Amino acid sequence: MTDMLAEATREQAPKIKADLEKAGLLQDHLFKGVTSEGWDVYDVTFENEKMEWRFVLADDGRMSGAWIRPLP
Repeated sequence: MTDMLAEATREQAPKIKADLEKAGLLQDHLFKGVTSEGWDVYDVTFENEKMEWRFVLADDGRMSGAWIRPLP
């Protein structure tokens, strides 16, 4: 993880933790593909919620971006 993403993750950790606890147990995940900008896209199903997770890597192979949003 890049330093910038690690710092942002630490700052957002309480909200991320609360959101994941509310979502419940992980049930399934499905790799949907890669965007034209290079983001890996997954549909992630939890006990109480479905989400889309996106990740992108820096040139050195470290994760440089993460984006999570609820699905309708």
